[in-house]
Amino acid sequence: MATAEGKLPNFFIVGVPKAGTTSLYHHLSQHPDVYMSPLKETSYFSPEMRIELLAPELRALGDRSAQNLRKYLDSPSPLLEPYFGGVVTGWADYCRLFKGVGEETAIGEATPGYLWSQTAATRIAARFPEARIIAILRNPADRAFSQYLQMSNTGTYRVSFQAHLGACLASSATEEINMLHPFLEYGLYAAQLHRYRDVFPAAQIGVWLYEDTRRPCFLGDVFEFLGVDRSFRPDTSKRYLEQRVPRTPYLNRILQRPGVAAGLRSLVPQPMRSALRSLVYRSRGSVAMSNRERSMLIDHYREDIGKLEGMLGKDLSGWLGSPRTQ
Repeated sequence: MATAEGKLPNFFIVGVPKAGTTSLYHHLSQHPDVYMSPLKETSYFSPEMRIELLAPELRALGDRSAQNLRKYLDSPSPLLEPYFGGVVTGWADYCRLFKGVGEETAIGEATPGYLWSQTAATRIAARFPEARIIAILRNPADRAFSQYLQMSNTGTYRVSFQAHLGACLASSATEEINMLHPFLEYGLYAAQLHRYRDVFPAAQIGVWLYEDTRRPCFLGDVFEFLGVDRSFRPDTSKRYLEQRVPRTPYLNRILQRPGVAAGLRSLVPQPMRSALRSLVYRSRGSVAMSNRERSMLIDHYREDIGKLEGMLGKDLSGWLGSPRTQ
């Protein structure tokens, strides 16, 4: 979309966290007719995601993130190098993210918290009523467990998943962003998707399931939805944000310190890195939800999944652990 400020977004990836949006962001970025904001997760249209709303225990991390983002935004224009994570609050800063747009016809940004946000849909529609909306929805139980693993990977959060779920279920509604909120809320898709359907025509909203992203036609379908050449084949060999479970939280905390991991990579020869990772992290799939934990989540999301089934016209019984026979 061209405005007085220049070319601005005409599509948004709005959700959800831990459902493959980072991979989609990178794959779309490779298309010659697609421009993605170099900053992933701007959070501009969701005022619920602001530094001042962070819990005290997260405020220092938020402040450092804001300082680093400020340095990035103040770098020479146009901004071209990818940057991950940050909260953009000023319109001028937001517009700077798209100064690098050339002849691309599809211009987008990806903030997977926009689906959860109670205000992002109306804010995006007010400024970009013709924008296309992309949402990838993942089984909410698996989504929650993946987010928990990400939290645990820092080595600083050492609460068991069952205890974490119990605390989330017992907590009251709050505007504060903390380890418990909006952890479960991210998975309540029906009401969230309804907000977008209230302000955008159905033809402008593309919804895919996480399972769809494994299908060969997925990226072609997304390209077609955006009005660009569906025959383009991006490099999909690299995996993004894979969850790794530390064997030793203490060692993992050391590796999380600034510069430590990068320093080790520069010292360890490439052939030895895989072996080193296996010493620090457990293999993928070695940690799974217990049946009790999954049941807790299914009970929490059951009603919402039923509503979503009706909205999408898709069989989501697999999310409940009891797929129907055809």
